[in-house]
Amino acid sequence: PNPTSGRFTVSFDESISTNVSLQVFDVTGVRVLDKDLEVNEQSSSFEVDLSDLPKGIYLASLYSKDKSITPLSQKFIKQ
Repeated sequence: PNPTSGRFTVSFDESISTNVSLQVFDVTGVRVLDKDLEVNEQSSSFEVDLSDLPKGIYLASLYSKDKSITPLSQKFIKQ
């Protein structure tokens, strides 16, 4: 949901098997999270907890190094 308390789930199609990078930036462009996710049939949904971050606007970006998924960026508001 947007806005969020800082906790959300990132889910992928179970047929995907790749390594995905999740990066979160604050409004000044400072990276506040850099996390590698190994997506496969057994692990296609990941909990993200940013509740310790201050309130504000953030940008989450997902991409795979092997380009097997389309890069995605989403702005969200942390309350």
